[in-house]
Amino acid sequence: MDIRLLVLDIDGTLLDLHGEISPVTHQAIAAAIAHGCLVTLATGRRFRSALPIATALGFDLPILVQNGALIKHSGTFEVLYHHHLDLAAAHQAVAFLWKAGLQPIVYENVFQGDHIHAGPPERDTPANRSYLERSTEWLIRHATLAGLLLPHPPLEVMTFDAPHRLEGLQDRFDIPGLRVIATTNREGTSFWEILAQQCSKAQALHTLLCHFDIPLAATMAIGDNYNDLELLQTAGWSVAMGNAPLAVQCQADAVTLDCDHDGVAVAIDRFVLDGALGLARRADDARGILLSGEGVR
Repeated sequence: MDIRLLVLDIDGTLLDLHGEISPVTHQAIAAAIAHGCLVTLATGRRFRSALPIATALGFDLPILVQNGALIKHSGTFEVLYHHHLDLAAAHQAVAFLWKAGLQPIVYENVFQGDHIHAGPPERDTPANRSYLERSTEWLIRHATLAGLLLPHPPLEVMTFDAPHRLEGLQDRFDIPGLRVIATTNREGTSFWEILAQQCSKAQALHTLLCHFDIPLAATMAIGDNYNDLELLQTAGWSVAMGNAPLAVQCQADAVTLDCDHDGVAVAIDRFVLDGALGLARRADDARGILLSGEGVR
């Protein structure tokens, strides 16, 4: 079946090592759209952070953000779907992180505002300080745990730090109704994203398919990390990046080149455009790592 909806992760997938979309990838996405394929984003980023990327690509459609906790239209800002945390469970999660000596980061209820709440700067570490400093305009600091226990259900609770500071904590995190998505970025920082149990990029994808009336079989997803696993396992056709961990690659139907070698563009050319751009053939000739689905997922 022709691909009618293409869903792209951002970091480690769409963006290269320098945090940019290459001209080749931009061209491939534009060609997919001209071919009649809807292209959108599915990212762990918040809407405010994902929006400039959607705008740069000319998207005017709903995008999936915060690992599927929110679907919001990039043009109208309409909220199509949201899955906030249970308030009491969220308070337990924040208290757990606080007691562990970490810096809790709480994302405000989408209908209450767009602020990020965090503890005092004394809890910052080299791994998270730059993120919080970049978010100064939207950041509200609290000196005590009580200040972080917001009165409305938050969209997400998160923390990130050096791996050794999070090691072993996940075995002790057992709060009914919540789940932890643990990932590590290319710089070696470990992330804990705490979401509602049913919340995922895959669940949000089903909501988006109903919105557009597109069958699951006509979808393709491309991702690179553990928070993409359920999306890759659910989409009609899935492609893992060459820089993805082996455990993620093994769950996809195909593996493309890495994000620094236009892996998204190569996958679009092969599976959406049927080789019209010539990228897939050149990638096969040069590297030989683009796999068919046989024996992968």
